[in-house]
Amino acid sequence: MSNRTFTMLLVLFVLLFIGSQSVFTINQYEQGLTKKFGKIERKADGSPSLYGPGIHFRIPFIEKVVLMDGRIQTLDGAAERVSTNKKIDLMVDAFVKWRITDFSKFYLRTQGEIFKANQLLERIMNNALRAEYGRNSVIDAIYEKRDVMMQNIKDTANESAPEIGVTIVDVRIKQSNYPTDVSESVFKQMRAERAQAATKYRSEGQKQATFIRADTDKQVTILTSQGELTARKLRADADAKIAKIYSDAFNKDPEFYDFLRSLEAYRNSFSKGHDTMVLSPDNDFFRYFSKEK
Repeated sequence: MSNRTFTMLLVLFVLLFIGSQSVFTINQYEQGLTKKFGKIERKADGSPSLYGPGIHFRIPFIEKVVLMDGRIQTLDGAAERVSTNKKIDLMVDAFVKWRITDFSKFYLRTQGEIFKANQLLERIMNNALRAEYGRNSVIDAIYEKRDVMMQNIKDTANESAPEIGVTIVDVRIKQSNYPTDVSESVFKQMRAERAQAATKYRSEGQKQATFIRADTDKQVTILTSQGELTARKLRADADAKIAKIYSDAFNKDPEFYDFLRSLEAYRNSFSKGHDTMVLSPDNDFFRYFSKEK
């Protein structure tokens, strides 16, 4: 191979290499940040020079394009221990959806690394979680204000997130549980509160039962007295009617009435068959046994 041919091949190789370094492709979900001589290239208005999706050209060895993912990212870290407004600790497990909105600031703070951004976001989220849970109770955190708290955490985190060039898209709390060392004491307190409430309800029930029994006894006494009074009146009326009937009957035929009463007295006196009476024969009790009668 002659020197001329070798030189041509070498030049062709260099041109191909330079050409391959001059052309680059950016995917539709990416943004390219341009760095020239190690510094971020900016437009006339001061905003960073960004390449959108497509095929682009650059000056080899002078311009460097840093590709950054513009899609929504997920931060799903470990559960954090936070305190409520009544100093009760909870283990809060949450995840965050975020995306890059200022690529130049994102690059300056994280060098374009997602894991570094997640580290910074964890600190921001921890502060937001602690602040929000510190204003609310356990009941609020578990179900009463859960949605409101997630929105407040998102808003609070978005006050600091722009410092690293990102925006929090969504915050979701997966679960809020008591820590192991707190669970037992909380359950003991809950059992004590339930026992106290049960004792209170029993006491109130017994008190009401006493009132009900006393009122019932009072009503029974009143009704019994009224019934006995009515019964006495009825018996008195009946006795009066009986006496009147006897009186009317006696007045119609006193002799027969006297005889009938005597027979009834005889029957009652000698009903057992072995009764003994010591009386004078001329006693008025035996007047109907006399021959004169």
